[in-house]
Amino acid sequence: MNQPHFNFSGFKFNPPCPLLCASHVMRAMLASLILLTGLVSQGWASFPVSATLNATDTQPLSWIGTALGPASATSTPLLCREGIDCDTFIMTIGGSPADWTGKIALIRIDWQLPTSNFDVYILKETTGSPVIVNQSINGVTGGLTSETVSLSPSANGTGRYLVRVMYTQADFQDQYRAVASVRTLLGQNGMIVFERSYGGGNKQVATMNPDGSNFTQVAITNSNFAPAWSPDGTKIAFFRQEKFTVALFVMDAYGNNQTKIATVIAPLDRPVWSPDGTRILFNDRVINNYEIFVVPADGSLPQRPLSLNTADDFYPSWSPDGSKIVFSSNRTTYRAIFVMNADGSNQTQLTNTYDYFPRWSPDGTKILFVTAGPISYDIFVINPDGSGQTRLTTDSEMDWNPVWSPDGTRIAFERGPSVYVMNANGSGQTNLSTPGGTDWQPRWSPDGTKILFKSFRDETEGIWVMNANGTGPTQLTSNGYDDQYEWQDQ
Repeated sequence: MNQPHFNFSGFKFNPPCPLLCASHVMRAMLASLILLTGLVSQGWASFPVSATLNATDTQPLSWIGTALGPASATSTPLLCREGIDCDTFIMTIGGSPADWTGKIALIRIDWQLPTSNFDVYILKETTGSPVIVNQSINGVTGGLTSETVSLSPSANGTGRYLVRVMYTQADFQDQYRAVASVRTLLGQNGMIVFERSYGGGNKQVATMNPDGSNFTQVAITNSNFAPAWSPDGTKIAFFRQEKFTVALFVMDAYGNNQTKIATVIAPLDRPVWSPDGTRILFNDRVINNYEIFVVPADGSLPQRPLSLNTADDFYPSWSPDGSKIVFSSNRTTYRAIFVMNADGSNQTQLTNTYDYFPRWSPDGTKILFVTAGPISYDIFVINPDGSGQTRLTTDSEMDWNPVWSPDGTRIAFERGPSVYVMNANGSGQTNLSTPGGTDWQPRWSPDGTKILFKSFRDETEGIWVMNANGTGPTQLTSNGYDDQYEWQDQ
């Protein structure tokens, strides 16, 4: 007799027969009986039913499930019909919380039909009702056929957990495969974090691998936006829209341990981590102007302003040693570049023209910025003491959004509808973009060999990546509202 198989995005799973064949037929027969009689199933729909995951395991757990009916209007993760509109896998987390320090359990499910939608909840068993500790509840927007959710045993404890899958919009008999594996929070391989908008003000923080695979939403409560990696790549700072205000949160790389560290009125740009990862800068509105604030990354102290005047202070950037902050301000008759100590003292004006987006060089010897001229925008560098101001570009088109390469030898920037690179002294200006498209917002990979950028070409807009010499452009996403992306340090 031929064995049944399940194919999930290139993964073929051949279950043993006759056990699974008989089990599959029996579940289908039982489901038909239940639908006819209105009885509630008391069985488990996952196969196998349970297993143990230890912090030292190198092989993942795997199980499969079959949707036997869509969720009812009254179904919830705590009140659902096992084997009909939900099923549960019992996952025992072995060892002690200390064994899981720096590690998490990552659970991913994949299914076949893009019209289906499964949601995943992790519940911890308690003496009363189970408690939800994490969830992944993406909708069918974008035709996703996977959900990913993580568990932090070092924070939530070890013992028995319920991994519950809800059939929120599943076609009858659609199947999924689930995998639970141990992941370390350190030493990641340059993941990309970004902001995805679903319209109507709904934004969510997501990650993906450098090749665009393993799309995972890591913040799903309310609307979340403007993510930024910590210097060691283990945490993400981001903003969350609350009822009347915005909050600054920090979470680990997989979305666990989400901690509110500041309340914000109207943030202007992404949060900016200090080089040692202990502090975070952000812009916030105070009455009618923007000021620069700082807060400890662990939320141990309240946020405090570093600039407080009647002018706008924008776009702060830390010096590599964390001792100084450069920023743009319109406290003069024009918008100039200023520098101050990390505690807000000794605020000193460096330029006297209309200047934007200052960024320290990786070695701390130069500050890069954009100047608005009478016809176009050009890129300049200046020494931290205000001396040695040098113009790098003189093109008649707008030169904008310059970013240093990790080694400080090159600068990527926008010129018109294209992404360019040049040497740090302004020489060797080279167009990396393919004719006919519109490319912008370049971001270097941690090793300087690749560049992320936004692109509109072939009637689609999304995040792309190319080699640092412009070869091999590859589309990573096709959602036109993906934005605010950043590489994770390797």
